[in-house]
Amino acid sequence: MHLTRRTFLRHCVACAGAMNLTPLVLRRLEAAVGGKIVPIVLWLPTAKFVAQEPDIELAPDSLVFAPTAVGTHADLALDIRNIGAADLHVHSLELVGLNKTGYSLVSPPAIPFTISPLTGTTVTVRFTPTLPRSYDYARLAVGSNDPDEPVVELALSGSGMN
Repeated sequence: MHLTRRTFLRHCVACAGAMNLTPLVLRRLEAAVGGKIVPIVLWLPTAKFVAQEPDIELAPDSLVFAPTAVGTHADLALDIRNIGAADLHVHSLELVGLNKTGYSLVSPPAIPFTISPLTGTTVTVRFTPTLPRSYDYARLAVGSNDPDEPVVELALSGSGMN
């Protein structure tokens, strides 16, 4: 009996939200028996590969300030987390939107900064209304090296009162 071996590698994507690449290895042996080629297929266990990249997460997903008296301020904390498997490099923290002037960052980290995998850092956002009105339509934009979310935005809202 004469045996030859061919090895094939197929890639499948497991779409459980993680988009992990799962290789499926198929080994095919052919046996020459009585002048005929008879295929013998062996299925080997699959292995999962997790992409080695950063993944940014903001918590909470928005900051809603309680009504605040004009001339005073209120602070809320935001966690910037790296739930990925590689260092997250944050290269910008920017207040954007129509009412961005009602908000500021309290002692923000020096830009750029790095967040190791499975850790995070806290940033404090301050709301300081100057008029008795709504301060919706403002966001904190966080720029990083996350490959699928290079910029994430956090909605900010509050209202000034007399």
